[in-house]
Amino acid sequence: MPESRHTNFWAPTDSPAIEGKPYVYHTDPQGLLGPDGQIVRVNRIVDISTVIDQKLAAFGAHESQMSFLEKQGKGAVEKTRRWAATRGQQVRIQYGEGFNQQLLEEYPRDNILGGILKGKVFAL
Repeated sequence: MPESRHTNFWAPTDSPAIEGKPYVYHTDPQGLLGPDGQIVRVNRIVDISTVIDQKLAAFGAHESQMSFLEKQGKGAVEKTRRWAATRGQQVRIQYGEGFNQQLLEEYPRDNILGGILKGKVFAL
């Protein structure tokens, strides 16, 4: 059975297909570390200083995440705060969140986040 006809890949919808090329961003990995154990380099950092407490409260209330992460060790919320502080230090702000914008030829290369979140996005 071809994948395009498999029930996991098809759904009726009234929404049109996305036109144009999508912007693709990859988020920071847990702990900011890549498979080689080194801090992952990012090409965008978003200033989350004004919303860090709200973000961490929402994260802490996410039961499935907390039960999973607490099995790996205590303090997931505070670890996340430290990781945000680390990203913030890279661009001299209090807290930041790193992203890698996919910059391959088939994707848009302009900084759409910078236009949406004016003054909050740092391109590296």
